[in-house]
Amino acid sequence: MEELRPSRPFDAVCAVMSLHHAALGPAFSAIARLLRPGGALLIAEFAWETYDERAAAWVAAHDPSAADPSVAGWRAERADLHTGAAMRAALAETFDLREELAGPYLARMLGSRDLETEEEAMIERGSLPPLGRRWIAAAG
Repeated sequence: MEELRPSRPFDAVCAVMSLHHAALGPAFSAIARLLRPGGALLIAEFAWETYDERAAAWVAAHDPSAADPSVAGWRAERADLHTGAAMRAALAETFDLREELAGPYLARMLGSRDLETEEEAMIERGSLPPLGRRWIAAAG
């Protein structure tokens, strides 16, 4: 992304489940360079740090794999990733944050889109934390 040199600026850039791995400063600088003024940045990510015992129980009930769904296992596996809070802070340093939505993530992570309605309902009731993050921002 940092080496991309388009012939003209983009109207929009989408980053889907990629920024938690990226060097945020260089990534956001590159995206800002690629966008026209006022261009949109659309991000779909997750805030792994919000995973808790409720989420661990839900994953354990729905994940047929042998993966460790415990909070300690989840955090150990993701300790080298950016948190949702860190991504949001870096985003706000470079872009005009227009909208922020928290919602489902676990059903998609498990590859079970049919569980997303259940996850959304549980988030609405406060029975599950909303791990998913959607941000809409604009270039300056």
